[in-house]
Amino acid sequence: THFPADWKVSPDRATRDRRQEEWMALQAIYASGQARSIGISHYCPQHIDDVLEVSHIVTPSLNQVEYHVGSGDVDGVMEKCKQHNITFMSFSPLCG
Repeated sequence: THFPADWKVSPDRATRDRRQEEWMALQAIYASGQARSIGISHYCPQHIDDVLEVSHIVTPSLNQVEYHVGSGDVDGVMEKCKQHNITFMSFSPLCG
């Protein structure tokens, strides 16, 4: 699931409950055999913790995050992914 927020237009979408509700729905799809894996995108360590609290069927397979020379600090995200065996996948390595 992509980080569900645009901050200014619909900040109500960026809540712990929303992340957990979406993850539980994705787990149901996974459990039904309609998906081989499910992942997240742009999740920080706290967002990952929110999802892990309700990951009773499967944990995220990967976290795709914008990561390049000009990116902010993502070391905490990388460490959290490593701790929970979540593949860290960067995109836009050339800032494009």
